[in-house]
Amino acid sequence: MSETRFLQLFNDLDKILRKVCKVPDGEYADVASMLAKAKELSPHNPVEANWDKLYVARQLRNLLVHENRTNLQEVAQPSQELIAVLEKVIAQYQEPMTIGNFLRQIEKVKPVTFEGSDKLIKALEVVDREHFSKFPIFAQNTYQGLVSDKGLTNWLAKASKETGSIREKLERASLADVLTCEDDSIRVVQVSAKTSLYEVMSQFESRKRTTILVSRQGHGNIQSPEDLIGIITAQDLAAIYRLLDE
Repeated sequence: MSETRFLQLFNDLDKILRKVCKVPDGEYADVASMLAKAKELSPHNPVEANWDKLYVARQLRNLLVHENRTNLQEVAQPSQELIAVLEKVIAQYQEPMTIGNFLRQIEKVKPVTFEGSDKLIKALEVVDREHFSKFPIFAQNTYQGLVSDKGLTNWLAKASKETGSIREKLERASLADVLTCEDDSIRVVQVSAKTSLYEVMSQFESRKRTTILVSRQGHGNIQSPEDLIGIITAQDLAAIYRLLDE
């Protein structure tokens, strides 16, 4: 029974790989070459993540087919682990886990947003209470940018060099003032909630620190505070890996 299930799954994988690799109908393509091509299509994908086990599965599949054709005595049977890997890879291509799924599963708190005219002291109260370190800033419902811990540090460094009380400056400063102190050390990317987790993982390949703003809009743009449903940083990658491994 396990052999039948294994071979059926491998046939399903073959069909999926033909679509992934854009192999025309009727054109021959062996599984080994399609797996290799699928692995290289992006830095992170289901084949790349399960490459070693898929390699073993391919070798076993060839052996089983050869046994059937030559009436050789049975020398190997697929394990439940290999069958589970095939099921997982097929499912991840057929119904990709999205960043929206991830946010719902971990029940991540919805981001706090501010208007640029809001006082810095108001945001610091949220930092103290909620321990957030990044705040999307809007002006009349239009996204302006992201205030980060780095921007806050830059603003404090600038304010400390100027005359006057730091406390008074904190009370007068707006988040728009802090936004001008942001540098380009943080790369901000906007994506749709329908974006696959593997694609989200690829965004963190940049040398810069990356922050991802997740939008409920299909095009991925953040056009109003209501569009923003989540913020993803490198600290979330471990949880994303765990979810994909399940």
